[in-house]
Amino acid sequence: MSDPYIVGVIVDADFGGRLRDLPTDMPVWIVDTTANRAAAEGIWAARPGFTHLNGLTTFVVDPDSTPEVWLADILPNVDLHHGEHSHVPPYAGIEVFGARANSVVRKVLQQLGIGRIKERPGGFIATRSSTVKRHET
Repeated sequence: MSDPYIVGVIVDADFGGRLRDLPTDMPVWIVDTTANRAAAEGIWAARPGFTHLNGLTTFVVDPDSTPEVWLADILPNVDLHHGEHSHVPPYAGIEVFGARANSVVRKVLQQLGIGRIKERPGGFIATRSSTVKRHET
C-alpha cells in the first residue's frame, strides 16, 4: 500500500459472519471470541496470502472487561504494526465496530495523533486528517 489507509478494529464479540462483508483490502483486527474466531478461520481458509496490510488479525481480551477497554488496550499494538515506524505511509485512521469513543478511547487516540472522530451507528471512524476515504459497510 502506498496510499494512506484505514485499519478496521472490531471489538464486537458477536461480529462473526459480518466479517466477510468488510472490504478485502482493509487490514482488520478483531477480538478473538468463539463467533469471531470461526469467521476468521473461514476467511483465512478462503483467502490465503494475507499480509499485515490487507489481512486479518485476532487479539485476545479479558472477557470481563468492556469493548471500550479492549479497544483502548489494542490501539497501541495497531499503531505499532501500521504506524510510521512500520509502514510508509502510515495508516491514516481506524474504523471501529462495536465501541463508542469514550474519554478513555479518545485519550489513547489523541496520544497516537488521531484526533478527528466521527460517531456512527455501532462505532466510529477516527482519522489523522479529513483526506482519507472511509470504507462503506
